Amino acid sequence: MVNSDMLQNADVLGIDLGNTVVKHNLPLPESFRVIRRLIDECFGERVHIVSRVNEAQEVRARAFVTSPEFVEKVTIPISRVCSTTRKSFDL
Repeated sequence: MVNSDMLQNADVLGIDLGNTVVKHNLPLPESFRVIRRLIDECFGERVHIVSRVNEAQEVRARAFVTSPEFVEKVTIPISRVCSTTRKSFDL
């Protein structure tokens, strides 16, 4: 089991937007609460939202993460939201 002491040394947490936070343009139950808890208790400002999208999906994803409900409940700034149309990232 992972506890908050173990997570204090983690660099960042990337949370996939699709099917984790939102599905069919609706927030998944408890997703905002869980993200807020991860921010408050474990990762602080090291939580990012990530998503692999096509152009149409990117428009919807941006609208979702800038919606008043998401901004108010989750408080992740747009600067910590990353999307790509690529199938893989070059490291």
